Amino acid sequence: MTEPTLQSVEAQWQRHRTTLDDALTEAIGELEDIVKLDEHHRHGHEPAELERSLGPLGPTSLDLSSLSKVLGNSPRAMAPERLLRIKGLIPTLSEIRETWSKMAFERACIDLERDESEILAHAEAYLNGLAAVFRAFRITQLEIRSKYDSAVHDASFADFDWRRLGPGELQSSPPFVLIARLDGDEGARLRKVMSLLETGMPIKVVALRSNLREPRRGSTSLLVPPGMTLETLPFGMQGVYFVQTCGPVADFEQRLFAALCAPRPAVISVLCEREGETQESFQSRAERAIRARAFPLCVYDPDRDARFVMCFDLSGNPSVESQWTTETLTGVDSDGNAVEIAEAFTVAHFA
Repeated sequence: MTEPTLQSVEAQWQRHRTTLDDALTEAIGELEDIVKLDEHHRHGHEPAELERSLGPLGPTSLDLSSLSKVLGNSPRAMAPERLLRIKGLIPTLSEIRETWSKMAFERACIDLERDESEILAHAEAYLNGLAAVFRAFRITQLEIRSKYDSAVHDASFADFDWRRLGPGELQSSPPFVLIARLDGDEGARLRKVMSLLETGMPIKVVALRSNLREPRRGSTSLLVPPGMTLETLPFGMQGVYFVQTCGPVADFEQRLFAALCAPRPAVISVLCEREGETQESFQSRAERAIRARAFPLCVYDPDRDARFVMCFDLSGNPSVESQWTTETLTGVDSDGNAVEIAEAFTVAHFA
């Protein structure tokens, strides 16, 4: 039922993972180049190295031992402690790259039906794995610029976890995904989703719904505001990125990618196929649901603007400036004359 949607989520996750792998490869290469350059500064003026550099005419034309003494050791060689740190950082980055190159999407997601404590532990472990990556990246950048100071930075990086990740780092990270199937008792599941989002973890909740016919009354729990539904989540949790979309929409992949890149918790509400429903039937149903406002397209991005209302984007909905879309009915009046009537296409028509 949900396979196409989850395939799209996994494809976007793999895109992030590949970008991360490329960044690790580049960081390793930069550090290796620094080590090679230091080797040249340390040993480049030794007789054997001079002979290799000058070629076969060097030993016959010059006294390489004397030249080596004159040139001496290069003052540009790095401090031994810095060289030791860099040489230790290279295998660390290589090990991290090896781990992430073999990482499966299943390691980065979990179903909402699992116990809440299990979900939190799984998310914490995954996000701290990401923190280890960006901890190494930050140290690498300091070493490349020769700005790493053990007295200052050792303690700073000692307790580095996911809470220290910056917006740019979160945007480029393969996200942690929580799969929530909301057909049925939405209130109980919504309460659990809100509880998990309140932790502040930058998890991405993919909320899958195949049926819009069941009444969604929200939850009667004191922990959830009365009448709260998934669509009204931005009003109750204004720090959460929210997008509502579905596969047949032209910009589905772009909106999905933007939500998975959000540097904060996010909820992705997706209308998906019913069990046994054909693609043609689903596309027709989805188009009518959007047209009737039964499933309005929406993006709420807290980083878009300081003003709450300006954080919403309703583009993509038909007749977005009107309360309802309309359809033209044709027929004949009592006198046999052709008539056309514009009628609002409401949720009742969709139902």
